[in-house]
Amino acid sequence: MLLSIDIDSYDWQVWNALVEYRPKIVIIENNPLLLPGVMQLHDPPRHCGASFSSLVELGKSKGYTLVCHTGNCFFLRDDLVSALALDTALVPKPERLFNYGKYRREKLLAVGRKILPPRVMNLVFDTSLKLKRLRSRR
Repeated sequence: MLLSIDIDSYDWQVWNALVEYRPKIVIIENNPLLLPGVMQLHDPPRHCGASFSSLVELGKSKGYTLVCHTGNCFFLRDDLVSALALDTALVPKPERLFNYGKYRREKLLAVGRKILPPRVMNLVFDTSLKLKRLRSRR
């Protein structure tokens, strides 16, 4: 099970409202202009989008660990984190993952291939490639 939330506004509030649904992976958009340590929720017109740190705290409270950041936060349910073989120094300091890059993304995809059905992983990978192509055209 995979949950992806990217609505350019109330992403934090939508994930917070999901009480019984516990997917293996949650991918959620954050405001990439806000550095780790800033706590912010979408509150127009003053604040746009949720901050990285606000989403990390919400993830922890729901039983998820941040495993990758690419402008979107990738969370893995706590009971599955050991399959990722993360550097133990990164787990208690998620800010070290902020805008980390391709290595973690590829590692997350590799773990995803182990725990998700092939059709779901193909959809995630194909969508990621399409987004990358669209961004490169800008």
